[in-house]
Amino acid sequence: MNLHIKALSYATTGVIWFVVAITILMELYEKPIKPFLTSLTGHHWVTKGIFAVIVFAALYGALASFTTDNKEEPTPVYIAIGSAVLGGVTIFLFYVWHFFA
Repeated sequence: MNLHIKALSYATTGVIWFVVAITILMELYEKPIKPFLTSLTGHHWVTKGIFAVIVFAALYGALASFTTDNKEEPTPVYIAIGSAVLGGVTIFLFYVWHFFA
């Protein structure tokens, strides 16, 4: 099996920011979003995980068919790593702000 590294990296980046966005939105608009997500699978984090898998598969499939892979270019991998770090910091700072505000 030959993975498309560029599509894999960009799909990973997209899922990271999807999870960051839905986590922050759920905390800001808890009443309409959290009960909806909980009603789908029984727990809001399980629903987020299922949505993340679906978003990843859709992004990877689309990007793998529309982009060319260059295994010599490590930039997409660095973008995914940076997004993971920045996404984690973003969620952490949001919860710090949410706690004190």
